[in-house]
Amino acid sequence: MEKVHPKLLGDAGEHYVAFELARRGVSPALLSTNTKGADILATVSGRKVVSIQVKTSAGANNPSVWFVGKHKPETSGTFFYVFMNVWRDHKQPVQAFIVPSKVVLQSVDWMASMPQFRLTASEKDKYENNWDLIRDKLFLEK
Repeated sequence: MEKVHPKLLGDAGEHYVAFELARRGVSPALLSTNTKGADILATVSGRKVVSIQVKTSAGANNPSVWFVGKHKPETSGTFFYVFMNVWRDHKQPVQAFIVPSKVVLQSVDWMASMPQFRLTASEKDKYENNWDLIRDKLFLEK
């Protein structure tokens, strides 16, 4: 399979997340490329907003590891990461893992030269396609 340019791969991940949110009744807004900290803002009513950072990989070498950048995230109950595998083999389904920012902050070695987030097998089961983590923040919590 032909390698996809990293920018296109990242764009594909962000648009996929926007699609999944929209089909669940959430309004996503993709932010400009240079926005620090978030790729998407999502809301239902405009009163509550969730911030989302999308990390997309082709999953070629290790489909359970993503580079997260060198700066620790500002965590909150309304900030999530969505870790994506958009496979080069188009027959494989896209994988999305919705992870609260607090989990990412605690799981990453931020002193490493290339900080990475790794999912264990049990975390994969817990976070894969768990869009309710985001929906519940917008629909259920006051």
